[in-house]
Amino acid sequence: SRAVYYCAQNGNDACATSTNGGLTFGAPVLVGGACGSLHGHVKVGPDGTAYLPNAHCGGKAGGGITTNNGSTWTSYTIPGSSEPATGFDPSVAITPDNTVYESWQGADNHSYVAKSTNHGATWSTPVDIGASLGVVNSTFQAATAGDNGRVAVAYLGSTTPGNPFASAWNGVWDLYVSYTYDGGTTWTTVKATTDPVQRGWMCADGTTCNSGRNLLDFMDANTTTDGRVVVGYADGCVAACALPG
Repeated sequence: SRAVYYCAQNGNDACATSTNGGLTFGAPVLVGGACGSLHGHVKVGPDGTAYLPNAHCGGKAGGGITTNNGSTWTSYTIPGSSEPATGFDPSVAITPDNTVYESWQGADNHSYVAKSTNHGATWSTPVDIGASLGVVNSTFQAATAGDNGRVAVAYLGSTTPGNPFASAWNGVWDLYVSYTYDGGTTWTTVKATTDPVQRGWMCADGTTCNSGRNLLDFMDANTTTDGRVVVGYADGCVAACALPG
């Protein structure tokens, strides 16, 4: 059968499943295990395994997982990962061979990726995918998969050190995309924007923000049928803001 999932957080993470294309849903099922609070976007692998990425899994990145169409949910954690003090949700992408890749913002705000070939039971060593271009702050990770071994991760990043979620920070944000063509052994990173998408700090307090909120809340990335990576992102820096300096 084909399952449709709707996941939300209200103190605890919970997911409801529909088996009729979203016409009706069963009762929400709590996501058990180490993860809780805000979560990322649920995605489903070719074999029907669903993943709910989460940065808040006992101090590590991880997520919820179901292998039985949402009847029960457990969770996994990624060894060597860390939880950011402030920021936004991780993202997962699954290749046709059911390898799951997760990308997240670490405690140091760098952008990391790890992969699992056994439904989250074990994970590869996390890789800092923005390091080659000096990216020291990142958020809004959005992962997308193509053929086996081919994955891209889009994110907003900055080469300006310091805490980008504090109002005194005066750095510059750009859109970056990191690609792997060999299953995560190597990554190639490009700065996809030619002028900034934001100057200055980013408020991560949702609707209570009074400033620092030009970038809204999330991005998305997808892969077209001919293998192109398409990214939807907010550009909060236009007109004079986009000029050099």
